[in-house]
Amino acid sequence: MIISKKFGESLYHEELKEVSQMAIKGDELVKFATQQFVRYIETPPQVRKENRTSAKASREPWLTRWFGLGPISLFIWWRGRTMNRQR
Repeated sequence: MIISKKFGESLYHEELKEVSQMAIKGDELVKFATQQFVRYIETPPQVRKENRTSAKASREPWLTRWFGLGPISLFIWWRGRTMNRQR
């Protein structure tokens, strides 16, 4: 337990305030999650499916997302090298 500058007086009350603020934040989190869930349920399934497919189409390839541009540049270089050998 943390002791304040005054001897024997603990910061217990301030700790309780922090806990109550966390509870308020928790309530806000539950409220936000509920709103998002209701919004998701209220949208028609066809619209949700269209949103998913458009999000997948606009997403960059997994190799770039995971490893950056280095592997992509090596892949392009290697492919160009093999194409030059075939000519």
